[in-house]
Formats: sequence, C-alpha cells, structure tokens
Amino acid sequence: MKTKAPLLALSLLTAAAMPVAQANAKKLPKTAYFNVRILAHQNGNWTEDMTASSPLCGVSHTTGHGNSKVFLAITSVPVTVKRTGTSVRFLFPQSSGPPKPDVAIGGTLERHGEQQGTSTGAKPGCPKSIPVPPDCGVRHYDGKARLALLWNTPGNWPFGDGGKPHTPSLHLRGPYGPDISGGFPFANCIGERDDYQLGVPEANTMGVDSGPAALSLSKLFNRNVKKFTVKGHVDGIVPHVLPTGVTGGFHSTLSLNWTVEFKRLSHPGKPDPIDLGPLSSSLSRVR
Repeated sequence: MKTKAPLLALSLLTAAAMPVAQANAKKLPKTAYFNVRILAHQNGNWTEDMTASSPLCGVSHTTGHGNSKVFLAITSVPVTVKRTGTSVRFLFPQSSGPPKPDVAIGGTLERHGEQQGTSTGAKPGCPKSIPVPPDCGVRHYDGKARLALLWNTPGNWPFGDGGKPHTPSLHLRGPYGPDISGGFPFANCIGERDDYQLGVPEANTMGVDSGPAALSLSKLFNRNVKKFTVKGHVDGIVPHVLPTGVTGGFHSTLSLNWTVEFKRLSHPGKPDPIDLGPLSSSLSRVR
C-alpha cells in the first residue's frame, strides 16, 4: 500500500490541476500583438547507389552524393494572434488587403551534387543520354516564398505534420509558392528535391515535419510576458520509393533548427518592407 499512495496522490493532484488550468486560460485575452523575428537553418545530405536492368538497355549503375543548405530570415514583422477555444491563428498584416496567415520570407538555398554512371549490355535501340552542364549553386527566395506559423494542441494536431507533441506547440509550414516548387529553380542539379522547404517530408502524406516547440496559451496571451523565444528542431530520413526494376537506394537526410523571437506590442503593428539583406550574421544564432 505504501508504494501506491504516491501514485494515488499524484493522480488526485493532476485531476485537481486540470480545471484550474482551464479556468486560468479562459481569463486570458483572446488577442495578442507581437513583432516576431524568424530564423531557420537547414542542412541536407544525400548519397545514391542504384542499379537498373532492362532487356533493351542492359544494366546501368549510378552513384552520387551531395548536400544542401537553407538559410531563411525575417528580421522583424508584426503579427496578430487570435484564439477561439483551442484554435489559435497567426495573422500577418499586408500593405494592402486583409491580413494573411503566412508571411513573405527571404533567404537562400545552396545545393551541390555530383553523379556518375556506367552501363553494360545496351543494345543499339537504347536511348542515349545527352550531357547537360550542372547548374548547382545558390538560389534566392527573394521574398517570393511564404512561411506560416501554426499553433496546435495534441488534440487538433494536423495530419501529416509529424508526430503529435505532448503539449500545445508552435510549428512551421513552408516555404511555399509557385516560384519555388518542383526543383526551386534548378534545371540540372542532382539532389534532394524537397530540400527547399523546412522539415522532413512524411512518408505517406503530403505533410512535412518541422519539429514542434512547446508554447503555452499563458505565454502567448499573458500581457505581463513581454518577450520570449521559441526554438524547434527536427532531423530525419527523407522517404524515397525505388522504381520497378531498380535496386540499391537514394539515401537523403535533413536537419532543421528554427527560432521565433516574440516581442509583445500593445497594438497591431504596421507591415514594413522585408529586409532581404545579408543573412549570415542573423542566422549564426540558430546553428
């Protein structure tokens, strides 16, 4: 009986604390205003070793390796945070039109990779590859991509955004936009296709796991909390499916660190031009 008493006492304390926490949340304001600073740094690495066989083209063996780096930053942008029950939205004001749930972000994607191949037993009718010079290097987001801040509880965590956290958490989604999807915009640079977005793609969904970071309602909406910082991290293996008749594999990993700094305002801020200047000094803090 002595060993069970502490467990019983803990259960009673937990049950008693839950209504108090819910009551305190109801007393908080439903709207908050901030200036936020968003920084993100992501590293990717990949290796390739695949063999393909066909009656017409014989056996081809391809190997390769490479890496990528993403730097994203917003030095300061206003945001309004609104809550309805357990739903929280981040709304960014625009220079014209209604506020949006995402914000334009600047940064760079640097990608490098190389690939080698050999083939044996190819017949005359087999198509021949035409050498194309690689165009690896640095590409700029230039404010054309958009990034969203999301807040969810374990009970309403979005499907495909990684495993459910144990506590209410902040997470990211993006960058996305018509100018950066499907290769961003490399014509011939072998590498991980999805390295332009933050986080690790999920195997069976269209979602991406950016790593949840705990953030309570009391911290978001308590006017006495003037400044705070939220940091997230995730690393993992990017899923790849081999075509029929191909053996070996394409192994790709991504590692992401991100930071959002909140500075509370007493009123809604006005949108300012996005600073797309040098990012190296700003991003050094999240590496």
